[in-house]
Amino acid sequence: MSEHALWGTVRDRLARDGVWDRVENRVLRGMADTNYLVKGVEGWVELKHRDAWPARAGGTVTLEHFTSWQREWLRTRWLNGGHAYMLLYIQRARTYLLFDGFTASQIVGLDTRAEHERVALVIGHSAFPTEELKAILYVKRPGN
Repeated sequence: MSEHALWGTVRDRLARDGVWDRVENRVLRGMADTNYLVKGVEGWVELKHRDAWPARAGGTVTLEHFTSWQREWLRTRWLNGGHAYMLLYIQRARTYLLFDGFTASQIVGLDTRAEHERVALVIGHSAFPTEELKAILYVKRPGN
C-alpha cells in the first residue's frame, strides 16, 4: 500500500464524519499531507507507510521519506497545542500506528519496533482502527 492508497483508506473510513482533505504543498516544507475538520476539531495527519518491520528484532524502523522538515512541522504544531499526528502503516504486518506530532518527531523512523509500539497512541492489527482513531483525532486537546 502506498501513501496514496493509505489516503484512500483514511478517506473511505473517516471522511463521512466531516471534512478531510489531501494537501500537497510545494511552498511550505514539511506540512502534513492531510487536514481534517470534524465537530469543531481541526487537525493534521501525516501519512507514512513502510513495507515491513525490520528483519532484526532490535533493528531501526527507518522511514526514507520522513524529512527533518516534516519532523519539525509536526513537533512545533503539537507543542503549540495543535492537533498534529502521524499515521504509519506497516504493510506486511497489516498494522496501523498513530503517533502524536511530538512523539512522531522524536521516535518514528529512528527507533525499534518495540519502541514504536510502546509509544503509539493507537495500534490496529489487520483492520483499520476506525473507532480508536476517532476517539483520539476528534477530541479537543486539554487546554484548547
